[in-house]
Amino acid sequence: ADIADRVSLDGFYRSIKPDITIHMAAQALVLPSYKDPIETFRVNVMGTATLLDVMQKVGAPQTVVIVTTDKVYENRETGHAYAETDALGGGDPYSASKACAEIVAQSFIYSFAGESSVTVKTARAGNVIGGGDWSACRLVPDMVRAIASKQDIGIRRPDAVRPWQHVLEPLSGYLALAKRTYEVSASVPFDSFNFGPKMESCRPVGEIAEKFLAAWGEGYRLPPPGEKTVQPREALLLHLDATRARDVLDWWPRWGIDRALKETADGYKAVLGQSPLRAIDMLTTQIVDYFQKS
Repeated sequence: ADIADRVSLDGFYRSIKPDITIHMAAQALVLPSYKDPIETFRVNVMGTATLLDVMQKVGAPQTVVIVTTDKVYENRETGHAYAETDALGGGDPYSASKACAEIVAQSFIYSFAGESSVTVKTARAGNVIGGGDWSACRLVPDMVRAIASKQDIGIRRPDAVRPWQHVLEPLSGYLALAKRTYEVSASVPFDSFNFGPKMESCRPVGEIAEKFLAAWGEGYRLPPPGEKTVQPREALLLHLDATRARDVLDWWPRWGIDRALKETADGYKAVLGQSPLRAIDMLTTQIVDYFQKS
């Protein structure tokens, strides 16, 4: 359903009566936010406001983890690793909409603290990769689509540096955050946490593309750089400081970038294969390995 449809969301929410909600409904891509900024703000800002309005009027004790993005920070591209206390901002509609969602969440808690027992945490994660992501305008899915269709592989901004991590890293963080918040929710009604990789996994797009193709094997290589085209603005440098998640939640990244890329390549190959059961087995094995062996 539509996260911003208050009537349907309210009816559904009251029928479920959850103790914990993880809010991930979003327009989650930078480039589409340029094409339709109004829809991006409607979903990301009003969707978050609608959810919180429904939750606080239900009245029962509830925990919500709102997943935003590492792009909520006012990014001056100085090499500074952003911590949860740094200023929010947004140089594109997507980033701005997620920063707005953070402000909306904080305002609901401060405005209705005496009327509601809702506890809100926001989670800001770095760039995620993992087998099975088919989102448009993302590096690894675009490369896999090119490989599968035997098309040329192209990348937009090879020099842009991002905090890359396997999707299981922040997901484990969201679960840890939800669990801790549910257990000690009365102590801090609003709080934020970064979930990002170690500094050695903050790498340029071009390097990640080369490493992914090496992990894929089969002799694929990036073509020589072509003529540059005009692209919508995106930050070139972004780092996250996840010290707080380590200290408070005992969370830290388990897989380095090489392991993350290998697991991602293996996951995509399984998904592209002829057997859905094999793909399920492969991805399940990755989850088990991450949570049990790491």
